[in-house]
Parts: sequence; C-alpha cells; structure tokens
Amino acid sequence: MEYRVGEMVFNDWEIVREIGSGASGQVWEIVKKDHDISISSALKVIRVPKDPSLKRTLYGDGMDEQSVTAFFQDVVEDLTDEIKIMTDMKGFPHIVNCEDYQVIKYPEEIRWDILIRMELLVPIQTFIQEQGISEADVLRMGRELVQTLELFESKGIIHRDIKPDNIFVDNYQNFKIGDFGIARICDKASSDLSKKGTENYMAPEVFHGKDYDHTVDIYSLGLVLYKLLNNNRLPFYPETGSYSEWEMQQALIDRLSGKKELPLPCAASEAFGKIVLRMCAHDPGERYQNAGEILADLEHITGSGKNIAGTAAAEKGTGETSKSLDETRAMFGKDMFIYDAETVKKTSKTGITGNSIGKSTAGSTAQTEKNVKKTEVPPVKTEEKKEAPKAKTEKTGGKGKKPKKKKMLIQGLAGSAVAVAVLAYFLTNQSYTLAVEDGSGSGKYKGGQKVTVTAKDVDGSTFIKWEIDGKLPLTEEELTAKTVSFKMPRHEVQLTALYDVNSHNVIINHGSGSGEYEVGEEITIVAEEPAEGNAFAGWDVEDGTVYLEHADKQKTSFEMPDDELEITATYKTLSYELQVENGQGGGTYDFGKTVSIKAQEKAGATFKGWVVKDGTLELSEEEASSPELTISMPATDVILAAAYDQNQHKVTVNGGSGSGDYLVGEKVTLIADEPSKGKEFSGWEVEEGAVSIQNAQKEKAAFEMPDGELVIQAVFKDIDYALSVNDGNGTGTYHYGDQVQVSAKDSNNGVPFSHWTIDKGTLEISDLTVQNLSFEMPAQEVAMTAHYAQEKYTVKVEGGKGSGMYDAGSTVSITADETDASGIPFARWEVTEGSLKLDPAAAENREVSFEMPAEKVSVKAVYEAGDRYSVMVFGGSGAGVYEEGETVTVTAEEEPGKKFNCWFISADGSETVENDNASFSFEMPATDLIITAMYDLE
Repeated sequence: MEYRVGEMVFNDWEIVREIGSGASGQVWEIVKKDHDISISSALKVIRVPKDPSLKRTLYGDGMDEQSVTAFFQDVVEDLTDEIKIMTDMKGFPHIVNCEDYQVIKYPEEIRWDILIRMELLVPIQTFIQEQGISEADVLRMGRELVQTLELFESKGIIHRDIKPDNIFVDNYQNFKIGDFGIARICDKASSDLSKKGTENYMAPEVFHGKDYDHTVDIYSLGLVLYKLLNNNRLPFYPETGSYSEWEMQQALIDRLSGKKELPLPCAASEAFGKIVLRMCAHDPGERYQNAGEILADLEHITGSGKNIAGTAAAEKGTGETSKSLDETRAMFGKDMFIYDAETVKKTSKTGITGNSIGKSTAGSTAQTEKNVKKTEVPPVKTEEKKEAPKAKTEKTGGKGKKPKKKKMLIQGLAGSAVAVAVLAYFLTNQSYTLAVEDGSGSGKYKGGQKVTVTAKDVDGSTFIKWEIDGKLPLTEEELTAKTVSFKMPRHEVQLTALYDVNSHNVIINHGSGSGEYEVGEEITIVAEEPAEGNAFAGWDVEDGTVYLEHADKQKTSFEMPDDELEITATYKTLSYELQVENGQGGGTYDFGKTVSIKAQEKAGATFKGWVVKDGTLELSEEEASSPELTISMPATDVILAAAYDQNQHKVTVNGGSGSGDYLVGEKVTLIADEPSKGKEFSGWEVEEGAVSIQNAQKEKAAFEMPDGELVIQAVFKDIDYALSVNDGNGTGTYHYGDQVQVSAKDSNNGVPFSHWTIDKGTLEISDLTVQNLSFEMPAQEVAMTAHYAQEKYTVKVEGGKGSGMYDAGSTVSITADETDASGIPFARWEVTEGSLKLDPAAAENREVSFEMPAEKVSVKAVYEAGDRYSVMVFGGSGAGVYEEGETVTVTAEEEPGKKFNCWFISADGSETVENDNASFSFEMPATDLIITAMYDLE
C-alpha cells in the first residue's frame, strides 16, 4: 500500500499531511472526523524490510525464501513486542502514548507494514525555536523525564536512544519521551548497522562495546540537559561561533575517552550544573545509580537546599564557638577573665604570674576556620579539613593608642586563675551528640549552643510529635512543632519524629471499590458490566491525582496516594459492521443508530425480500418484503442480502436451433441449419426484441438472455462462383443455377475455332466443339478455354508469375515469389504436370526460362526454410523464430510500481548473460534463447 494524503488508515482515520521521515519510517498527521469533531493523531509507518534490496542481499548470502521470511518475521515480532510495552505504559504523563497499532502482511510477497497511531505532539526543537527555554524549564524537563526513567527501571526497560529528537511537548507543556526501542529494532532490518546519528548522546561503555545497564539512559538524558544549559552545545564544543566537522569529532573523542573532565554548563546554576555533571560521569559507578537519587537532589534545589548533587553543605565556621564563649563569660561574671584553649596551652603549669594572666581576652578570641573543600561531582568525596589557624588577639582602642589594661582584684594564688581558665575551656568547648531520626539537625554541638531540628516530610504521613531519648525540657507545644529550636544540653540526646499515616476517601462511580484507605494501601477497583452495545473505555480520575498503570482495564489496582480521589468508569458505544448485499446502506454504525437500507434494482429480476445471512436482526414480515426499510443497528455484525426472482422469456429461432424458454441472464446457444446448395451462412439477425449476440457472424453463437422475448433469424446468402473464359466471351461471377452463355471468337489471328476445354470445374456439356455454349452454373468455380486450329498450350505457375497460353516451341519465362505467405524463402522449381525437364542448377533460380512443349505444363515454386531458432521473451516484446544472423530486437515492458533493472539471457540453459539496456538488438546466434526482464520495486 502507498501512504499519501487522502488515504484512509485504521478504517476511519484520514492522512492529511506528512510530518517527516527518518531511519525507522515515515510520520504522518492523521485526522478522524465524527459528528463535526476532528481528532488528530500521529501515524508512524514502518516498512519491513525497509529496503527491498536487503532481500536480494540475503538471497545472495545463501538464504532460501523460508529463511528470509523467518528473518523478517522475527523483526516484525520484535517491533510488536516493543509496541506492546509502549501500550502497557499508556497514560503515564511523560511517555508518548501509543493509541493503536496494526500489522499488515502482504500475502504474495515478503513484506509487512507496521502502523502505529500515537498522540500528536510538538518536537522539543520546535518548542525551543518558538518559545525559547530557560533554566527553570530545563529543570522541570529534567524532573519529568527522570520520573520516566524511574518507571523504566521498575519495568526493566533500557531506552538506549534518549536524545532531543525523541523528546516532545504536549499542549500542557508536559515533556515526554518517545520512540524507545523502535530505532534499535529497525537497525536489524537495515543494511546500515553503524552508530551514526546516536553517538552524540551515547554512553562511553556503549560506544566501546562494554557491558552496560540502565545508567546509560541517565547518561544520555544528562547530555541532553547539558546541551540545553550550554547554549545548545555539547561538551567541548567551541563556546562561540560556528564549528567544523573536525571540531565536532574531536569533542566527541574527548567526551568518550574520559581524559578531560566535563566543565559546568555555561548557563547553569552551580547546583543544577553539578547534578548534570554527575549524570554524565564517564565512570558508570560514579553516576547516579537510579532515578530516585536524581529526583532527591532535584528536590533539594527546589526545596530545602541542604544537599546539592549528593554533596553535603559546607560546615559552618566557628562563629558559634565564639558566641558560646561570650555566653560563658556572661555566666562567670562581667569582669571575669576567660582564656581560650590556645592561652591555656601557652601557660606554664608552675610559672604562672599575675602579669601572665592579666591580659583580657574579651573580644580577642578569633574564629577557628574550618576550610572544607566543596566536592566536585562526580564522584562525591569530601577532602580533609584544613587545620584551623591560631587565634590572634585583636587590638582595641583608637588608632595609635595602646589598649588600657583592665584592673581587677585577683583572689587566691595564681593557680586559681588557671583553674578558672581550664574550667571555662571545658565548659565552652565540650561537644555532645544530637541524633535526629527522620529529620534534619543531627550533629555534635557544644553545651548551650542553639540547635534547630526539623522533621522531614514523609509522603502520605502527617507529623505528630517528637519522641525524646534523653533529658530535654520541651513544652507540649514544642514537642508537636515540626520545627523546634532549643539549647543543646550537656549530654547526648536522640530525637525521633513520629508520624501518622494519612487516610483518604475514594469514590468510585459506576464500579466497586469506594471507601476510606490509608496512603500506600493497594486498592482494587472493578467497573460495572457495560450495557448492551457498549464497552468499557477506561477510568477517568475526576478529582485528585493518582497514576493508574492499567487505566484501560475493567479491573485494575493502584497504590493509595496522599489525596482524596473520585474515579469514574467510562464506557463507549460499540460500532458494528452492516453488510448489505445487492443494496445500499452498508457501513459501520454505532449500536442503536438508525440506518436506512434500499435494495438495488436488478435487471431481469423482481425483488423478493430481505434475508439475514449472518448476525441477529429482527424484521417483521412487512419489513422483510419491502425494498426500502429503516433499522436500528443491533449489537452484532449483520449481513443482510436482498433476494430476487429471475424473469423468464421465450426465444424463437428461425433457420437454426436454440428456441425455448430462458431465465434472464441464462446463456442461450444458437446453431444455424446446414445451408442449401449454393448458399452460405451470413449471420444472425434479431427480428424482434433486443440482444447483443456474441460472434453473430458465426454459425454457432451465444448470448445472455435479456429481460424480454426474442425472435432470431439465421440469414443465408448465395455463394459467388467465378467463371473464367479464355479466348472467348462470358467471363464473370455467377450464382448456383444461373443460366450462363459463353462464345468463342470466329478466328484467332486467322485461325478458326476448334473446340472448348474445361480447365477447372465440371460442366455437363455434350458437345465441346460448339462455338456458342449455354449451361447452368454449377456450385463451383469454372475455367474454360476456346481453342483454335493452331494449338496453344497452357502453362500454370503455382507460387510465382508466368502462367498463360504458349505456342509449342516458344520461350516461356517464369518468376517465383521471394517467400511464401509464412515468410519461408524460395528453394527451387518443381514440375508437377507434363514432361518438361528443368536443369537442376537452373531450377534453383527464381527466374528461369524453358522451351514450351506441345502439352500442358504445371510448375510449382518450392519454399524451404534454412536453420531457424526460437527466442522466448519474458517481461517484454521480441519473441519469435529467427534465422541465424537475422537481427532481433527486444524491449522491456513497463510494470506499474516497478523499475527495470536488467536482462538475464540464457542460451539453452547453459550460460547466463546480463544486459542492463531496456531495449537492445543483437544478431541471432545458432541456438535457442530465453530472455527474462528483471525489475526492482520503486
């Protein structure tokens, strides 16, 4: 079948325009119109084999027809398996929906057409050209398509061909992946098995022929996102301007070799760019290992921001340590000297003096730096912390002035000051572990440090309260707060967030399964049985959000989401086929539709009634006998036939046989009577009625009985017979029984009349010496000659010229025709009557002369063919029988849908010669030939 605009597919879908074509097939826009509503879809046409020449290649490799058929049958089965996978995932919001498919097998050849009807979408390239794309759009695309990868992982599917060409956008700007699996399978049916066209988005392990898993899809999607975030340029392409084919190849080599680290996409934020880089990690082990990990990091970008691309947020500086130190100072009194750790380490245990401890550290304790190198992705690795620099004492007071020493009274020995300093050090620097389960805030904190913990969001559950393991004074309000702050006690504490699982109502319309369910609970819903003429169409989620994997099944299950649901079972009216034989009104109709039917008027027949040949259709006696009726389409296919009674009429045949009564349409045979003597059959004449007689000029003829009586006459006519009178009068044409008068001349050159001779035919004449004769014309041709005293003799030439009357002793010249009627050439002369002897050598000449004997002479030109050979031509003209050396021309015929390739020329089956000219000539060899035209499908 040829697919073009205006053709119908899937019964009632019309092709309206070609969208494009690629390695796996053509794509068309198709439209279905029903009740003034137009629905558009995309039609993908995949031909197997894609190229007819592949069959010749397989035959050339030694495969027989059965093996070639099995080879392509496997391709078709692989394709249909992939299509069924697409169909099973119909309804997922980020996969191109496969609505229907059909496999067409051509019975007379090794050929299939696979038609796939899909939702009509906008390619991502077109979307970008028309609307542009921002980082927010790319981020949303990433989240939606990673959800698709998560679905693939759950089903064990590897797409292997994720690239911009296979990404589409619907009317609601949902991004979708399509065409998975198809291109890979089509390559099996193609003679071109290269990776060209997919290398730009191919994972390194695939390109190098190594084992791989589902992470190759993560890599390919990462490259798509990278390109969109990098001014539409793949890694290592020039940042600006155009680029050459060599630069493209070099960039591909750099990426696939892994020798260069991928830079951040130029238009991406740091957080999003790191996620993309980890997706594109050269080592599969350093990539994200599943889609869930990617979704979690993407949520951090759009949500809390505490983890980007799997990298922990950098630790805070020691500012809070200084804050704790200030709080400790306040606790020991306004004028108390407090020493930090460095001061204590520098003080001798036995040589402490008042001066050595008399310097105030207030406001001089420096923050300890904790330099944590941010991890690059991939892989996730945290470098060792750098050692904190030693604290420095800040100067106080104005510029150029020394700080004033603070005066105070020191109680007790100098060692008491050391004890105070040591006590202050431990009080301010001792850290305790806070463990937070199902929440954030875990870590080590100093006693008295402010801590904030937050319970995490758990899908399908609601936070209730905090459970404390350890002593922590929190109010009831704080215990039930999702986020709570408190001062870290000087002991370890564990907080556990407690949750209640949410439950919601489910309302099922036209089915069972309504009730209240907990989030995560598996729910089975069953649609009511459809009414007559209807079928279950699918489940429609009218309120709430839930993914129904098998939304087209009457019985299906799903996991309860964190949402109230109202789901309705929908039904569609079924259509049935009505076939009307011998009438109008056939077609495909919905159940209950009113259909008008009319029996056709049939020549030579009278409508008898309607007969239900198949299906169930109740007709009253009145309806069944009416040539026009109206029915309501039942819930079944119906074959309805109009029955007729044939009319019968009389045929009268004069002058022959065939008279009788015949049904209209019946074959009638006419045979003419034997003609009387001297007459012959002329033809059949219809004297009454009207009919077309086949072979009306032949004695045996036939016709199809019309709707009316007939009188037919066999017509005979007189036969014309020729009379030839030599050397006399009376030559002419006569009918049998005509009275004929012939007369001889009184003399011929002074020689008197002698007698008549009958040269041809038979005449009943008693005296042939009578000069004037009268006789009745017989039913045959007649030739007669008048003879005179000086005798002339007849020469009869068969197959040439020279016949006539000649005097004895005169020279007679005769000439043979070059060939006989069938084209056979002259060979020699042969004397068939008389005693004439021809010289054998002279007898082989077309022109020969001899001396006329005194008797009648008959000579015959003999024709004999030389060696001749046959030419058989299949698929063209030029067949025939030819002599050796004769020029032969053959010409190939034009075959619809085919293109001439070459001629195969076989001489007695001993050898085969090719000639690729559609028309050619050659000199006939001394052998028979078989010439066959070979064609290719266009």
